[in-house]
Amino acid sequence: MNIRIPGIAFVFVLLGCVSHILHAQQFRNPGVFSLQQDGLLYEWIPSEHVSVEVRDGRVRIIAPETKSSWNGKSTCKRFLFGDIYDNRLPEQEEKALFSEGLALPPGNYGFRIVYAAANDYGHLTANLWNLMGMGSGTADDNSAMMETLYLSVTSAGSGEPGISVPADLLRASWLPHYQLLPYDLRLPPGKGFGITRYITGIPKEELFRKVTHIQYVYSWLDNMSQGRKWKNLRAYDNTGKPAQPDWVIANTAVDKDFITIAELAENYGNLEGDCPRCYEKAEETFKGLYARYQRELGVKSPAETRLYDDYFGALYGYSVEMNLYAPAAHLRRGLSSVDFARNRYANGAWELSAYFSKGAYQYRNYRLAGYLGNMFNTLVESGLYKNLFNLEKVNLAIPDRRLLKNGWQTAEAVGVDRVTAAGTFQRLKLNGGDVLLLGPNSWPLHTMLGESFFQLLLGNDYILWNSNIPMSTDPAHFDQSWYGGQDDWKTKWQPNGKAAVTYNPNDPTHPKKGKGPEGSIFPEAPLQGETGAFIGAWLYSRISTASDRVSRSVRYCNFSVNGKSYTPSKGSKGDGSLSSRIGRNPGQDWIVTAYEQKAPVCICTEGAGGKAVIYQNPHAGLTGKQVLKTENGLQAEITGNRLHVFYVD
Repeated sequence: MNIRIPGIAFVFVLLGCVSHILHAQQFRNPGVFSLQQDGLLYEWIPSEHVSVEVRDGRVRIIAPETKSSWNGKSTCKRFLFGDIYDNRLPEQEEKALFSEGLALPPGNYGFRIVYAAANDYGHLTANLWNLMGMGSGTADDNSAMMETLYLSVTSAGSGEPGISVPADLLRASWLPHYQLLPYDLRLPPGKGFGITRYITGIPKEELFRKVTHIQYVYSWLDNMSQGRKWKNLRAYDNTGKPAQPDWVIANTAVDKDFITIAELAENYGNLEGDCPRCYEKAEETFKGLYARYQRELGVKSPAETRLYDDYFGALYGYSVEMNLYAPAAHLRRGLSSVDFARNRYANGAWELSAYFSKGAYQYRNYRLAGYLGNMFNTLVESGLYKNLFNLEKVNLAIPDRRLLKNGWQTAEAVGVDRVTAAGTFQRLKLNGGDVLLLGPNSWPLHTMLGESFFQLLLGNDYILWNSNIPMSTDPAHFDQSWYGGQDDWKTKWQPNGKAAVTYNPNDPTHPKKGKGPEGSIFPEAPLQGETGAFIGAWLYSRISTASDRVSRSVRYCNFSVNGKSYTPSKGSKGDGSLSSRIGRNPGQDWIVTAYEQKAPVCICTEGAGGKAVIYQNPHAGLTGKQVLKTENGLQAEITGNRLHVFYVD
């Protein structure tokens, strides 16, 4: 059977006919392309110039091999990246995806197709600045708009070994559809998972069964416990007028479980143009807030609070984290002792982080970098290893303060990445045609899954920033794109079988748009990443709250994959324990070796309920077969590069 759906012409609407495939508690998945074939449900969200063909269980991606650069001076070649921090796929898988198709196991997939005037992948990554750098003067000559594809393959049961993620959570969707599904989240005391944006029509008590915190940007939260909220402090009062630190200190909630972060430095910098004084005001605010906690709640340590920091902290030297493109010797030194863990390598020398040298350790906790940046980060570092390295380094440096990661599913150009800044036109499927919305290049499900899972395993809190516009499940409530500012050209309408034109809300032949309940809109971009973050938290709950397998030990253990053995280095404790919330292990630097050798990550854990194994091989591709054996007794057969969690009984 050969079915081709161009993504610009027509779609088989089968969502009402798959009850035999999915759980009874399925949801209607609006706005996606879909087909059912041989007992499998395929769903996808393509960008403007991408279409999908499914033939005999194989998925083929149809996308231009080349594009003209932004200004037409060059021909840009196609480069495919996967959904683990923009990982490379094996050459044979990439070739199959663009030719005869690849048989993908059931699950969720994300693909980015980058266009650049590069000879090959090595040339691309070695010349990012000239090819894509904003301010290089040559990016418009050498790059073009990215294309993307979010796709899922859903079957009746799970073929995954280990703890199975419910199949309906992995469906490709515009919505953060975990909010609509019957899977609640129970985390251990002291762990938090917070969100900003919610789907209307869901009883609020049901929302709070899926998260611990919601950002305090909605009036309906006024009467909720302060301990179920989080807040991003801004330099404005409740009328929108600029406010100084004393006002912010006096008018911020004080509760041990109220999560507090800030964008004060950015606000004061924009308002007053006086930096680094702008950042000093942010620290003054947190210091003043902690004094209130001491007076009003009697706290003895910042660890009794969820006071974190301003997200410009790293720019002013308050971070202890490192980039993995630093020399390996420096990376190992950063994990060698508490003293080096508390230092930053900057400007050719080690210097004590301002978190310690300027006293922030005395009045607040620590926030790890959670915004993942852009391809200038991901294409030159491997995000899985970087994430674990910095979680270990921060735990080694700061064992007695809480650790938060403030994430966002959107990639940010930060004035560097021309391709990320440009965004991508995503196809929203409606009756009679597609709306094309220019939107951000968002992080896919599996990248965000790993971010939240490891943050909760090795840290304390993970929260997601987003717009505060509530979401509707009805695509008729779409809005025109406002990505980078409102411009008519950023929204198109393409009737089936016809060319795309600029969307005109006053044209009776174009679909009408409108607001839903509570002023809600259908998401302006696919929110795969938010669902991925929930899945990561849910997976962590399976080895913590559901069955404690992490409270006693979290360590890199001896293991073999397809007969090749790995023996992690030992730290001062005499084993491969990660520096974590459980304890510190200076000198244990296996993650650096694993990064250098492109080795899998294998972590053995233990708690009151038994043992578990956490395994991921980001280099295995989508179909690579692996036979895993671990020293704590696990033997498993694994396919692909996804994060796997196993009970070992």
